[in-house]
Amino acid sequence: MTALLSGARILVADDQPDAARTFCRTLRDAGAKIQHVADGQAAWDAIGSQPFDLLLIDMKMPPQEWGGLWLLEQLANARARIPALVLSGEGGKAQVIKAMRLGAADWVDKDSAAEQLHPACVNLLTEVNEAALQNAAEQLPTLLAYRFARYLRATTTDTQVSEGLHTIEAILRFASCIGMAASQPRPIPGLSMSKLRRPSMGTWRDLAFALGRQTETNATAKRIIQALAPDTPTRNAVDALVKLRNDIFHGRTASKNTDRDTIDCLLRRFAHRTTTNLQLSLAVATSMRFDGNAYTLDALLLRGTAAPQPATHHADRPVVDGTILLLDGASAPTDLTPLLASMVTPTGEVRCVQFDGILESTDSNGDPIVKYASGDGGDGELRNLPVPTWPAAYQWTTSS
Repeated sequence: MTALLSGARILVADDQPDAARTFCRTLRDAGAKIQHVADGQAAWDAIGSQPFDLLLIDMKMPPQEWGGLWLLEQLANARARIPALVLSGEGGKAQVIKAMRLGAADWVDKDSAAEQLHPACVNLLTEVNEAALQNAAEQLPTLLAYRFARYLRATTTDTQVSEGLHTIEAILRFASCIGMAASQPRPIPGLSMSKLRRPSMGTWRDLAFALGRQTETNATAKRIIQALAPDTPTRNAVDALVKLRNDIFHGRTASKNTDRDTIDCLLRRFAHRTTTNLQLSLAVATSMRFDGNAYTLDALLLRGTAAPQPATHHADRPVVDGTILLLDGASAPTDLTPLLASMVTPTGEVRCVQFDGILESTDSNGDPIVKYASGDGGDGELRNLPVPTWPAAYQWTTSS
């Protein structure tokens, strides 16, 4: 299971960088991507900007005397669930006990870190890796959770590869839709209106990776993209899977065990990073109240594969009933219109539909008309779908 370390993103917070690099050598040799910071505040800043699989936290470092405990408190207050392993050197038993109560998963004495750290990290990553897919099916926004649930039910190589490719495409589509709905439009090189009319997996790949490179892209969208493909090797792996999807569709190749293993690794890593680093939910606005100072929003959460659950949130502006919102735990609800929309079935069930292209025709103002498709696995025909326009589509494209 040492292979779990290959490509794992590990943040090491320690004010003795030379010592940290020494005892992390075996992790780096196993292929882990190690990022070093010298204090708890720098670690907290790094965690807020990119996803990590594992945290290694020194107890005694800035800020304050026990900066490791300070960092664990910030993580607990933010409800972040990134697995943390405490490096205990100068800290006594009381500090270790407090660290465990704050959510640390394990601890290693610094004096024996050179021998114990590698197996401790493997054991911890093994544990979270085994639970990742089920956690995704229960905790991620419904559009993603439904795909993970279907992937979990696949039992043969062919169905695992097929459902896995669908799930990766759903991730790329979800990140792209958030990025375009919540960011200032900017032309995406190579993106044409013809590609937006009938987007393929390759279109979603190109969109997601381009949005990930743009500094103005919505921060949550960028972190979702980073959770799937944070570096060149994983982006290359996604590129290869897009080609595999096309080759399988055209009968040029068949699914192989190696394809299944590559897909499974990517999906488990993504599932782990998003369920522990981010607090993602979709919600449908149902009503809003204003007390003269702030807006209170009543909504239905679309999370996991369970029925929508009622919830209450604060908003900084009025929200129209039926609007699909992104809740990321760090900011006010984000309106995802028109890339995502809600509908009510004849039986009264609230459903989320997602962007599936643009009609050939336009409305009377010449604005593109959005097509939608189901993304949550609900049964029955999609009728009475919203028919909104998306004027900003022209601003994202470079040609017709």
